Amino acid sequence: MTTPTAVTGFQISNFVRVRKLELWVSPVAASTPVTGSIEWNGAVIGLMGKSVINSDTHMGADRPAHVVSRPPANSQVSQWFAAQGTTTIVTIDSGGAAATPCILDLTIEFVVRDDGTAVAVSSAPVGATVGATYVRRLDSSSSNTMIPIGLSSK
Repeated sequence: MTTPTAVTGFQISNFVRVRKLELWVSPVAASTPVTGSIEWNGAVIGLMGKSVINSDTHMGADRPAHVVSRPPANSQVSQWFAAQGTTTIVTIDSGGAAATPCILDLTIEFVVRDDGTAVAVSSAPVGATVGATYVRRLDSSSSNTMIPIGLSSK
């Protein structure tokens, strides 16, 4: 029996929708304000709906900025999307240009692929184990900084 030497990642879901996002942004210094925001994009008028921004600013080191946000009701953003889509539906700002520590709690629903079609991911996971299930980083197509906590990731 030959042991595989390369691993190709495949999607396990057909469709996904975001139910809620919760963001905590850590203060950088005691007297420096920190702002976190979640923007549900309205990129294409009439298709995505209007743009909605939820934000919180906090001054001081006693607690982080905290934002809880759900997609606007009856908007395209609140509905199901194809899992392989590339439409930007939400923009997260965790304190501007500075690399501010943050936590994003993502509540999603997804449909497990049951159509018998194997859809490979755009870039193969590096160092993955054959047969294991991994969760991609949320920003895997850009900076790879939003790492899932408590889940295997590559």
